[in-house]
Amino acid sequence: MHFKYSGLMNITFVCFMYGLAIPLLFPICLLGFTVLYTMEKLTITYFFRKPPMFDEKLNESAIRKMKYAPIFMMFFGYWCMSNVQLFTNKSGEIVSTLVPVDTFHTMFSFNVNQALPLVIVGFLLLIIIFFDDLVQKALIWIGLLSADDEDEVDEGLGTYWECIDEHDRQVWYLDETHMQKNLGITTLDAAAYKELKEGKPVKKTMGQTPNYEIVSNPRYAEAFQYVPIDFRDT
Repeated sequence: MHFKYSGLMNITFVCFMYGLAIPLLFPICLLGFTVLYTMEKLTITYFFRKPPMFDEKLNESAIRKMKYAPIFMMFFGYWCMSNVQLFTNKSGEIVSTLVPVDTFHTMFSFNVNQALPLVIVGFLLLIIIFFDDLVQKALIWIGLLSADDEDEVDEGLGTYWECIDEHDRQVWYLDETHMQKNLGITTLDAAAYKELKEGKPVKKTMGQTPNYEIVSNPRYAEAFQYVPIDFRDT
């Protein structure tokens, strides 16, 4: 998975950095993304086995890095578009093959010309990226962006011990009692064991597995591709 993200970021940064100087890179980049997307769809559907469960960290990391690509485009594009030889007939005189021709385009040359919007947008992008929290608060203050209110998720549920179904509570209690008395195994402390024994369920109770051992639920075990240690050969 990681090398595919590397390829996508390579295509993106090369296209954005040199695209204004070589416009043919944009259709080439589009073709590359189309081929990659099509092949991934086909191979996942007809060839690959069920992949392991990845979290969102790799995807978010790639997105955070690719947001810098427009900055390269603005500043490198300004360097290309500010070259006077692209839009005027002004050029240096060839005096000798040993003397470089004057291009009238140096690293620190700055002129108000057709390339000026690129450098302005580049600095704006820098401010937005590095001060995103302040920019977001400013946009909310002037009314261009609405604040994200947290959803209210309080459903009036009881405590954990009150949400265990009566049948699950009895099964768990008998199982724990058997392990403590006959096997010498304790998975609950005294307070939790008392809550399990004497607690009363409320209206809203949990279904499926009543304890925190998620992989004991076959649906979760399948979703997380959990393999017990006795099934492993390594």
